Amino acid sequence: RAMAQSSDANTRAGALVLEKGGNIVDAAIAVSFALGVVEPDASGIGGDGMAVLYLQGMTEPVAIDYKDQVPIRATRDNPLLVASTGDGAIAANIPGVVAGLDLLYRRYASKRIPWSELVAPAVEYAENGYELDAALPTTIAEGRRFFEKHRSSARIYLPDGKVPKVGDRFVNKDYAATLRTIAKDGADRFYRGAIARRISDDMAKNGGLITADDLAQYRAIERRPLAGRYRDHQI
Repeated sequence: RAMAQSSDANTRAGALVLEKGGNIVDAAIAVSFALGVVEPDASGIGGDGMAVLYLQGMTEPVAIDYKDQVPIRATRDNPLLVASTGDGAIAANIPGVVAGLDLLYRRYASKRIPWSELVAPAVEYAENGYELDAALPTTIAEGRRFFEKHRSSARIYLPDGKVPKVGDRFVNKDYAATLRTIAKDGADRFYRGAIARRISDDMAKNGGLITADDLAQYRAIERRPLAGRYRDHQI
């Protein structure tokens, strides 16, 4: 089977959804999940974001806010934070991407493409690999000392102790397993189910601050976007 290159894999994921009759929101969801696999240094289900929609039939745009949140224990007097070096589990905030994409799907997707099919391209790239361009190897080389500090990170991003090269086949089967659960059982598993328990257990073992309660209370929010004018343009 021919491997997708990281530079075009996410585009193909979105195009395939449109070819199947999905709308632009369906395509954006598929692209976002795929980007988390092929561009993990800039995106992913551990991150956050915002989406601004102005779809046909809307009288005004809407903003979907799925920014990250600080864990409840992240207080100025927490000794773990005082001693933190700024990386590892303690650096993680409560992620919003899965909740944001779920809200977009429930309110604005075409419903012609099942949720599981929107996640499927990302599962494929994570399970079977994709061909690296220069982006991820460059990021790993620049941050190698941080990857080496954490055994789980080194196992994935420094296979055999080496920085991956352009043209290598890059695989992340752990990510594929997580995505399969999200595809099958929905976003709720990430915040209040099996994945949430694994996250909170791992945080407890490795000095992180995110708890099961932090994850369970997270919600993406629909907002009216801020607006202004620049010259003759409404922004």
